[in-house]
Amino acid sequence: MELSLLHSLPLTDKTKSVKTSYITLVSGTKLLIIGEYSYSVRGRIRDQGFRFKCSSYLSKGCKAFAHVTKDDVILKANTLHNHPPSSGPVHDGFRYTCSNRLIKKCKAHAHVTKDDVIKKADLNHNHAPVKYVQTNAASYITTTRGTRLLYINEYTFCKNGNSASGIRYTCSSRLSKECNAYAYVDKNEIIYKSYLEHNHPPTKYLKMSPGYYVAYKYVIHNVNKTKLLMINNFSYFLSGPIRDGGARYTCSSYLSRRCKAFAHVSKDDVIMKFNTEHNHPPTQYTETASGLYIKVLH
Repeated sequence: MELSLLHSLPLTDKTKSVKTSYITLVSGTKLLIIGEYSYSVRGRIRDQGFRFKCSSYLSKGCKAFAHVTKDDVILKANTLHNHPPSSGPVHDGFRYTCSNRLIKKCKAHAHVTKDDVIKKADLNHNHAPVKYVQTNAASYITTTRGTRLLYINEYTFCKNGNSASGIRYTCSSRLSKECNAYAYVDKNEIIYKSYLEHNHPPTKYLKMSPGYYVAYKYVIHNVNKTKLLMINNFSYFLSGPIRDGGARYTCSSYLSRRCKAFAHVSKDDVIMKFNTEHNHPPTQYTETASGLYIKVLH
């Protein structure tokens, strides 16, 4: 519905010609739109009219207002705002502002019609673009210990609690590396909110033939430059090839402690056959400044 603009303050040609209308939000709230700003009902005036105040009256102390009669005539108004228009509805569409409007005071914006046509835009940003990763249905892996982990872009997330719409997952390295990455998954297994910036490289997992996954990494021993396979903190050395281009890894304590643990790994990093039962505690290694690993002696 269009409103008649009887007069407004300050009285300028620009103010007199500004477009006015009403919109109704999905919540049922009726807003008055004057130009690019919205106003909400804040009280009554005489003759069954309404007093509208800027929607940012409480959050920003904006004093803009409008008095509107029951016949939708603006009797009195102050359209001077102390802030730029917020993201939200404009005439025949919506106004979008940069996601970094508050954090970096970026003034980029776009006006989009209800038919998804950009009518007006300022695309000059004062910052580098934020990187986003598209996520849809959640996927999971299950470790050999039976732990179910959310798997996104080679990183794993463990359950950290319930939310109103589903489950909150935090990076598996939240405690060990103070990583703040997280993801929210709804009841339909859809990721609806996430922060996927990690402060560490991903932990790699080997797929085991029954469908379980185990954490692993390859390291180079500092002394003899031997390539070792690390699975659950136990080290394995390359002891020979298997069919189809794979390799057999045997526990590094095979000779010293007669440990029979081993793993057959395909060329695609799938554990085809394994025995991860060790008869000794894991050997500890530490990484040197050169990226090699040395055994920690007790």
